[in-house]
Amino acid sequence: MLNTKKLMSGGLSNLRIIFIVLCLLPSIAHAGISVTTANSSPNASVSYNFHLQPGEKKSDSVIITNIGQENITVNLYGADAISTGQNSFAAKDSSNDQYTIGKWITFDKNSITLKPQEKQTVPFTIEIPQKTTPGIFAGAIAASIVNQQIAQETPIGVITHSRTIIPVYVNIPGQEIYSYDWQDFSYLQTAQPHFHVTVKNTGNTVIAIDGSIIISNAGSPDQILQTIPVETTNIYQGDSSTINAYFNQSLASGITNNLTTEAKINISKIDVITNSKTDTKELTKSINFQINRFYLIYLPLLVLLGIIGVIVILFIHNKTIKKNAVRYKVAANDTLDSISKKQNVNWKKIVQINKLKPPYALKLGTEILIPQNHKNK
Repeated sequence: MLNTKKLMSGGLSNLRIIFIVLCLLPSIAHAGISVTTANSSPNASVSYNFHLQPGEKKSDSVIITNIGQENITVNLYGADAISTGQNSFAAKDSSNDQYTIGKWITFDKNSITLKPQEKQTVPFTIEIPQKTTPGIFAGAIAASIVNQQIAQETPIGVITHSRTIIPVYVNIPGQEIYSYDWQDFSYLQTAQPHFHVTVKNTGNTVIAIDGSIIISNAGSPDQILQTIPVETTNIYQGDSSTINAYFNQSLASGITNNLTTEAKINISKIDVITNSKTDTKELTKSINFQINRFYLIYLPLLVLLGIIGVIVILFIHNKTIKKNAVRYKVAANDTLDSISKKQNVNWKKIVQINKLKPPYALKLGTEILIPQNHKNK
């Protein structure tokens, strides 16, 4: 049995949380932070770039500025990078497991409080484990505003918003390994048919992939139905990336379509600082697949069956009416109106069952059918 009291209590608690958040939206809109490197000159780098040896430790600092109009508390943490498209950068959240830079960075203060327009310089240390393999590692310093009022009012933990990150790249010298594994190229027949392209970075450089997926008729490769571009994606050391390329089924004209798809993927080493690519390799894979659009047959067939069903029902209905009807011989001075009143049946039903034509003249001695119902039995 449901615990109604507990259920209602939980529902009211959730409503209370939502109400608090809505009330605080104006203050959230006025909160904001900027995160910059300690070198604040106009030509300062927009990222940290370290060249470190295994076991080496480096100290630096980050500047956090409250650009909002209220006092704020900011949480600071290191985060590993997430493989993403070119000219964009993403990093893991604090709730995710960190394995490299997110684990190597520590702060003198993990949390600071800032007044409006106040700026603080926060020291941090990055320490490379002794057995770290050579390569380029990517991560970030992340700063998240903590909404203290929500954190105090709700039992669901600390809520943050306005997260800002600054990239951190660590180059550990050693033998460069440029390798990759094209793990998957497949077609998925779902509500939105699409292709999977999965590439794993098995080396210690950062790689970038781009290219296109070309769909054509199996019997006529030159008849291209669609070309789907593969967005440039950076893949960091040890990571893999799956790209979804969606196919427009309406471009296939037949009920059953045998198609060929060729994926042309370019894989390159990429300098994450300058975004320049080198050692580009072009790889190609092909798959055949079939699209069946049986609904093009089923839909008209269902409509036809529906029409036939209605006709059969009407036929049976009319046959039943005729079977139960009684015969009536037209007498002198009979009219359609007088017969309908005498037999207590609507005159239109008499016209319908006998298929009479206007002006509905009745000949003396002619037999007509009178439909029977509960009114005239």
